[in-house]
Amino acid sequence: MSNTQNSTSAVEKPSISSHEQWFDNFISNINEGIKVDKRELEDGDASTEKRSFYQSLITGDTVSALSISRNSISQVLFQNIILDYLSTLPIEKIKTSVNKLALDLSTNKILIWIEIKDDSQETENELLRAESKINAKYYSKSGICIDSTIIEESDRLSTPPHYSEISF
Repeated sequence: MSNTQNSTSAVEKPSISSHEQWFDNFISNINEGIKVDKRELEDGDASTEKRSFYQSLITGDTVSALSISRNSISQVLFQNIILDYLSTLPIEKIKTSVNKLALDLSTNKILIWIEIKDDSQETENELLRAESKINAKYYSKSGICIDSTIIEESDRLSTPPHYSEISF
C-alpha cells in the first residue's frame, strides 16, 4: 500500500531534479541573452531602450531600469491583448458593419473607438461581448483592460485625435 501512495505523490509533486533542470535551463537562457546584449552593446547595434536599460543598471538607477522593464512588459501585454481582442471579433460581420476602429493606449487601458453603421445592434453586442471576454481573461492577471466607446454613423463624431485608426 505504501508503494501506491509513494507513486501517487511522485506524480502529484514534480521531482527536485525537474525543478533543478528548469532552473538550470532558465539561468542558461538568461546568460545567453545577456551575452547577446553585451555583443550588441559593444558593436553599437543595441536599441536605444536596451542601451538605456543597461546604463541604468550600471549606474545603479534601479527605478529607471524598472521603468524601462515595465514599459517593455506593457508593450508585449498590450500587443497580446489587442491581437486576442481582434481575433474574437467576427471579422466578416465587422468588415460590413464597422466604419472605423481606432486605438489609444494608457498606462492600464486599451481605449477603443468604434464607429458602427446605424442600428447595428447585433454588431454592438458582439463588440461588447468581445470586450467583456478579453477583460475577464486579462484584467486579473495584468491589470490592463479594454474600454470601448461605440458610436453610430448618425452621431457624426470624429475619431479623437489621440487615437490611431486601424484597418481590417
